[in-house]
Amino acid sequence: MGSIEPQQYQTKTGCSVTIRTARPSDAQALVDLSLHTLQEEQTTDTMNMLEFQLAALQMQERIPLYEQQPSNILLVAEVEGNVVGMVRFDCDEEQSLKHQGMFGMGVRKAWRNQRVGRALLQTLLAWGQTNPAVEKIRLGVLADNARAIALYSSLGFIEEGRLVRQMKLADNSYRDYVLMYKFVEGER
Repeated sequence: MGSIEPQQYQTKTGCSVTIRTARPSDAQALVDLSLHTLQEEQTTDTMNMLEFQLAALQMQERIPLYEQQPSNILLVAEVEGNVVGMVRFDCDEEQSLKHQGMFGMGVRKAWRNQRVGRALLQTLLAWGQTNPAVEKIRLGVLADNARAIALYSSLGFIEEGRLVRQMKLADNSYRDYVLMYKFVEGER
């Protein structure tokens, strides 16, 4: 259940986007995408960048584990052979929390506002609705990311809380984190 059949979507400009299950050969592209996103948000430092370079080696080994875990999935958005986005969903492992999990998503800046994030999230929600183990999908988003919050809200996610001053940046400023959720088991 940790995989899907590839799905085709169109961007606003008419480019074809394929949403598919990640493969081990995507490891470096996924690490690069994560690093790109963190650098944009100015939430990483030099040590984190070094850790991300080492993570590419580990990522190759972790990607196949998503297919083996029925309640977890790792999807990529691909345009003309290039990974331009990803969404990762992991259910909690504790027995009382296994019915729900959290996702993280990243889209390259050049592909934002082109429906790539929406395509990734729609594919994740469709997968969640067919997965009997998944009842609730959660996320955390920086409070000042209005576009992302608008996307999540448009797909039925509801704010359930806020982590105040959750992230501290290099300039010693803080950012809040908004927690959102959507129940998918009622949509089966």
